[in-house]
Amino acid sequence: LARLKTGTPPRLDGRTVDWSHPHLVAQPSEPGPTFLSLANALRTAPLAPGVVTCYMTTTSEETLALVRASHGCLPLYGGSGPRYCPSLAAKVERFPHATHHQVWLEPEGLSSFVVYPNGISGAYPPHVQARIVASIPGLGAADIVQPAYDVEYEYVDPTQAAPIPLLAAAAPSDGRVHTPFEPQARPSLEAGCCRNLFLAGQILGTTGYEEAAALG
Repeated sequence: LARLKTGTPPRLDGRTVDWSHPHLVAQPSEPGPTFLSLANALRTAPLAPGVVTCYMTTTSEETLALVRASHGCLPLYGGSGPRYCPSLAAKVERFPHATHHQVWLEPEGLSSFVVYPNGISGAYPPHVQARIVASIPGLGAADIVQPAYDVEYEYVDPTQAAPIPLLAAAAPSDGRVHTPFEPQARPSLEAGCCRNLFLAGQILGTTGYEEAAALG
């Protein structure tokens, strides 16, 4: 077993977002969506009664200053972070010369007022989160309906569900040298150390959609 850390940004009340702010750039949905499965060629009913528009904004210099000043407020972790969707603190640390970072304001549904601000995850104290959100153009008066939080969890090393060692029975009369173990692929992802235990997804340490899709 090993450990990983993941996080999620605060959720915002979309009714308190300044959608008319000049810094916000609309990101409309595709008029004709591109499907990833040929099965959708047979679809005749509409996918949804409507579509939503996302908006792009960015952090400000005040945001970056708050993140740097609040680094000591973050929890300590034993697990490594994801390869995708790094936290705001990780981006500020990795790209110290960047003047801003993109933030995507994504409505969570057709009938929901909750907005997912993609790009500002970080488990800061609630009052620090409020200051960070307020420093972003268009979010100066935005209300947080659910604070950001992080999760640290255990996962199984994926090599435990890939090759399994099988004891090779060496024939004493063939004169060949046999290795004691021969690897055999186990496409079912059954754990090599425990029969009838099948693993897939985050329990195998996948931290991105491509990895999860490859397991599928």
